[in-house]
Amino acid sequence: MRTVALISGGKDSCYNMMQCVGAGHKIVALANLQPLLKDELDSYMYQTVGHQGIELYAEAMDLPLYREAISGVAVDQGRNYKPTYNDEVEDLYRLLARVKSEMNIEAVSCGAILSDYQRIRVENVCQRLGLVSLAYLWRRNQKELLQEMISSGVEAIIIKVAALGLDPRLHLGMTIKDIQPHLLVMQEKYGLNVCGEGGEYETFTLDCPLFRKRLVIDEKELVIHTEDSVASVGYLNLKLHLEPKENYDGTINLPLTVKNSLDFINDLSDTVFSDISDIDESEIDSIEKLKIEEEKKQKELNPLISYDRQTDKREEIVNQSDDDLEEDDYYYDDVSDESEKLTVIDHRSIYGNRHGWYFIGGIVGEGVDMAVATDDAMNKLISRLASIGKSRASTRVFSEHIYARYGTVLGTQCGVREDV
Repeated sequence: MRTVALISGGKDSCYNMMQCVGAGHKIVALANLQPLLKDELDSYMYQTVGHQGIELYAEAMDLPLYREAISGVAVDQGRNYKPTYNDEVEDLYRLLARVKSEMNIEAVSCGAILSDYQRIRVENVCQRLGLVSLAYLWRRNQKELLQEMISSGVEAIIIKVAALGLDPRLHLGMTIKDIQPHLLVMQEKYGLNVCGEGGEYETFTLDCPLFRKRLVIDEKELVIHTEDSVASVGYLNLKLHLEPKENYDGTINLPLTVKNSLDFINDLSDTVFSDISDIDESEIDSIEKLKIEEEKKQKELNPLISYDRQTDKREEIVNQSDDDLEEDDYYYDDVSDESEKLTVIDHRSIYGNRHGWYFIGGIVGEGVDMAVATDDAMNKLISRLASIGKSRASTRVFSEHIYARYGTVLGTQCGVREDV
């Protein structure tokens, strides 16, 4: 699908773009929301630190960049968002509506990992515009995901910290590779989100396999936003320039850690139906070794700190678990006027291998509620099997992932094998 990537400059939006490309989608444009007259906004939705480098980010990828100012605030802070005047979510709607009108996009790349608050609002905007939200990092194990980003060649630095165990004077400017051991220890000690999904830290990407040029830092300005004896908040303002990458031949080569549909089906055999999102044992051993080494260092260098965790309203929203939700939270009418909904285009695909496995993706099921939408998706799956001469009775579904959005089922992925 023709895809616009929502970018903040951070590692997550960058790595999700890599996943989109690996899955066969085409990134045709970048989109960013920037602050007005400020370097840092305490936004529930958007990372704004590092906004000075976003134009270079687009130039590094040789893609058009669409930007809009963040003029709204978090007016509707409820879980079930409805279009609200002067809400910052409407800034995103305005931005993506402009991109769609000019670039004929079909999907949006979103680097959300944990925050339902952000995911629901991005999907709300996508549904109103008839777009598919592609969030390949959603609910991934953060420890494994961070290691995967590092192994995949994402070079990002810490650009903001706001958590116990992270010191702006010590940790700002460190690469995610260098700070990884410390993050693992802070996770064990204080419950820190290793990928920063509780707002603990923000990053800025200097290089990755999708870049044709790399970003180089000329100057760094340290800004202490809040001085605190326990957990100070600080960020960096950057001045950067672009440099050609050594040995770059004009082609994009994704690392083996980024899987596509054909990789998935080729991994399947007669006896194995594995979860290819798992990292291998050597990487797990490496993570544990890093954590042990860092724990020894922390015992020598850091005093013991007693900490009574108090989360602000933003953290409560970002970290709200599924256990806290009412049953009806997943069934709500996000667009009051049905005429405002645009149809999401179906993008069904199917791959097979010599062992009799089939990988089916891109099915879109729609209906007035989740039950009807799921039934619609399953009927389309049966129809797709019939198109290759297979019946539901002659196959077994070993794995099925259904990605749902309100009354729409998106991106159904199935591992199917002939029942022989």
